[in-house]
Amino acid sequence: NPPKGHATLSKANIEPTKQAIKKYEAIVAAGGWAPVPEGAKLEAGMKDAAIAFLGARLAASGEYRGANDGSTSFDLELEKGVKRFQAANGLTPTGVVDKRTAAAINIPAATRLKQLKVNLTQLQQ
Repeated sequence: NPPKGHATLSKANIEPTKQAIKKYEAIVAAGGWAPVPEGAKLEAGMKDAAIAFLGARLAASGEYRGANDGSTSFDLELEKGVKRFQAANGLTPTGVVDKRTAAAINIPAATRLKQLKVNLTQLQQ
């Protein structure tokens, strides 16, 4: 979350929002991402088939910077990616994929793109 009193509707955010729109247009054009299976809480040290989906999803949006090789192991780099995602999406950066984090991760890329375009319009007013 931004610091208290930090302007989120600032002209300084126009260019980063335009960059994000370009990024998400490419993600949508490539087919978006597969949802992460919901249910179990995922955290560092675990092995689960859902972790391969989590790594691919966070790699698609740029939060996961590790090897996107279909691994089912939740390693330190994936934990860092989850924390980046959580911080960027107004969630407490715990590194644990709980119900709230899974719901945010599973918002389709096309929906995120629409949100960015609406935000850009608001920023430019």
